[in-house]
Amino acid sequence: MNKKWVLREKISDDLENQILFYRGIKTEEGAEKFFNPDYKRDLRDPFLFSAMEKIVVRIIKAVENNEKIVIFGDYDADGVCASVIFHDFFKKIGFENFKVYIPDRNREGYGLNVAAIDSFLENKVNLIITVDCGISDFEEIKRAKKGKVDVIVVDHHLPPEKLPPAFAILDPFLEGENYPFKQFCGAGLAFKIVSALICREPFKIIPGWEKWLLDVAAIATIADMFSLTDESRVLVFFGLEVLKKTRRPGLISIFQKLRIDKLNITEDDIGFLVAPCVNVASRMAHATISFSLLTTASPEEAESFSQKLIGINNERKKITEELFKKVDSDLSQLSALPEVIVLGDESWPIGILPLLLNKILDKYNRPVIGWGRGDASYKIKGSCRSNGRINLVELLTEIGDKIFIEYGGHAVSAGFAVKEGKISDLNKEVEKAYQKIAYYDIEPPVLWLDAELNLEEIDRNLLNFIGRFRPFGSENPKPVFLLTNLKVHDIRVFGNGGIHLEIGFRKNSGEIIRAIGFFMVERLDFSVEKGALVDLAASVEENIFNGYSELRMRVVDMRKAR
Repeated sequence: MNKKWVLREKISDDLENQILFYRGIKTEEGAEKFFNPDYKRDLRDPFLFSAMEKIVVRIIKAVENNEKIVIFGDYDADGVCASVIFHDFFKKIGFENFKVYIPDRNREGYGLNVAAIDSFLENKVNLIITVDCGISDFEEIKRAKKGKVDVIVVDHHLPPEKLPPAFAILDPFLEGENYPFKQFCGAGLAFKIVSALICREPFKIIPGWEKWLLDVAAIATIADMFSLTDESRVLVFFGLEVLKKTRRPGLISIFQKLRIDKLNITEDDIGFLVAPCVNVASRMAHATISFSLLTTASPEEAESFSQKLIGINNERKKITEELFKKVDSDLSQLSALPEVIVLGDESWPIGILPLLLNKILDKYNRPVIGWGRGDASYKIKGSCRSNGRINLVELLTEIGDKIFIEYGGHAVSAGFAVKEGKISDLNKEVEKAYQKIAYYDIEPPVLWLDAELNLEEIDRNLLNFIGRFRPFGSENPKPVFLLTNLKVHDIRVFGNGGIHLEIGFRKNSGEIIRAIGFFMVERLDFSVEKGALVDLAASVEENIFNGYSELRMRVVDMRKAR
């Protein structure tokens, strides 16, 4: 997909000020907090949340009275890590009358469900704490309340107009919530609650123990691609430090298997290696595998869980690549692409759909809808991705209950479940609905370039300079630089049939600077040959492998030299 390269206006000769400015940091005080996070200074009082006092009092009461508690966590990495935080807290204080319940992604779907609530009522549960879900589960929470079960909702999704009748709701986006920072993931909110609980009732815990929970809070924040600014930046900054010292056998095992240098772990290691393994459990099996990996105290169990997750993730990548190649081949043979690409098969696992659709959207820049079942006992479900040309919620609403059991989501990302026997009508209904809804002109996606560099400036000093801006993530992306008119010294393709690209560029000194472009082969619309001149949009990074450190560029985009 072609991107529009835009070099940011130069506002300072000082590269540090230039990068800070375009991340919204324009004062010395802001720069100090950015470069030197302070745990006590920068994490606000959790009782600034309007519902925190009520939540803390209720949980302490449940602990003191040995009430039965259920932690109901979402099945993604954020929900799993938030559940781990509550699990570790209750275990630490010696409270055992609790259970963690994570629903089956394919059989139960997202959020609370009536069957689960009924089972909690039958088992005399007194308190349900939802994490990373619950804000939209009105009927289910009403049912629990009718059965005299209190529900505390801990969620970070946008609230609906009609809030559920919960005992208390902690959601930064609630109308009237005055907490100064909004961009917490579910695990971040769980950490704030545990911090408040320890502040109010020390439970004979060594002061500062809660910091050991920052490893999973960091994993969740990175996996959920939440804003790495303000408090979330602090959680990840110190979470990475805790990950270097983590005592969790599951993390130690998976680091070893993924060849992650624990002492030099980065947000990239979490985002590209660890988080996909944690997330894949719910997509291809059940999220309890990931939960067990993060909570087991047994090195033997840790070995088993990490091996299983890595195996599942490798299978997921293999299936996704095979399906993408097939779909790509089929689409390339069409004389004209449809305005909305619709594809699927009952054999396709539901869990791979979002990943597959993202690849198709990236290459073809068209709204895409995919569906699958994978298991005869599952409903046929689908995912949708849009490039902004259409609002997916409008499209799905126009189709409505003609073929859908349920549907919802956002303008550019949505999902649905299909009535039995109706999947054959999906293409036709999408075409009809497309003719009735609004569509929007879109520009090519903009690739912002922080500054222009030449190859001679790519060195260890620049690498160390860039390292000060870590951890990188949403709203604090890696600086991307423009390098023009580079001559290709050598080139090779590698990985899974040749999908990745490695190019060498020679400096005047004779030093070769390598540039890695993951999945770049299938994205380029031109062939790259030795001696060719190219322009790069790239970040600069350190690659540490088997104890060897290499300075290299990470290609974001590439074009013929202009």
